[in-house]
Amino acid sequence: MNINGIAQISTHISAQRTATEINVAVLKLGNDQIKAEGQAALSLIQSVPQATASVGNNINIAV
Repeated sequence: MNINGIAQISTHISAQRTATEINVAVLKLGNDQIKAEGQAALSLIQSVPQATASVGNNINIAV
């Protein structure tokens, strides 16, 4: 194998490494986004006031 062949292989390996690093970064960002959305949804659910009594427990009848 000549120097040009070695250079091409080296360039290819470098490009693969860069692509792998980009894929990892994208996956991390995606996971961070999913986590943030889950936390926001949980906060929203927890902020809804909870009922303190059942609806229709008391019936007022006036005669």
